[in-house]
Amino acid sequence: MTLSALNERLVIGDIALRKTSYIPIMQCTISFDANGGTGEKESETVDSGTVYTLPAADTFTAPTGKEFDSWSLDRSTPIEGSTIIVNNNITLYAM
Repeated sequence: MTLSALNERLVIGDIALRKTSYIPIMQCTISFDANGGTGEKESETVDSGTVYTLPAADTFTAPTGKEFDSWSLDRSTPIEGSTIIVNNNITLYAM
């Protein structure tokens, strides 16, 4: 009987075994912040790498004289487009 390992493949006689690795999928939490407004929106959990469609900010009331029309990851720079890829826990700030 001969054993040889090539590229994560183990061959024993006529039997070939392939090493398989499983990487757990990380869960990411998306939190929401009214950013000076009022109201609440429940956090969401998605798998890492998910293309996430930004929701309407309809659960928040904007500060007097303002209107919410976008989301931000840093409280000041609007996110362009209607989707983001989520790879970590994030907070979306209403703008």
